[in-house]
Amino acid sequence: MRSAFYSKHPLKNLKYCIQRIKRGYCDADLWEIDSWFLGVIVPMLRQFAETRTGGCPVGLTNHFVPDINENMDSDKIYEIGEQKWNEALKKLADDFEAIERIDRVLGDMKERTALKDKCFETFSEWFFDLWD
Repeated sequence: MRSAFYSKHPLKNLKYCIQRIKRGYCDADLWEIDSWFLGVIVPMLRQFAETRTGGCPVGLTNHFVPDINENMDSDKIYEIGEQKWNEALKKLADDFEAIERIDRVLGDMKERTALKDKCFETFSEWFFDLWD
């Protein structure tokens, strides 16, 4: 995201700051929505993984702890689920960040597009579980 504090046009950037406060994005963010999104989603996912209250979404427990059996302690299931969920969130953030690193002009666009598709498929699958 562009900084309002280091610029040749501080008043214009103040306007952008006010727009971000009011609506969550500014006119300048519209110039490259993909870059804006990647600049926002990566730190959000990392912070979510680090600061959420814990646990694993109920619907995803089987996904993250596939070997659940009757003899497994519920605390152990919770612990494994939480650890795997954190790893999955960090991996998703890493993958979104990798999209940004692949140069748009010189990079492999097939690789970039495939990674984008994979990220959004995972993001879509977990979308309603991204709350604390």
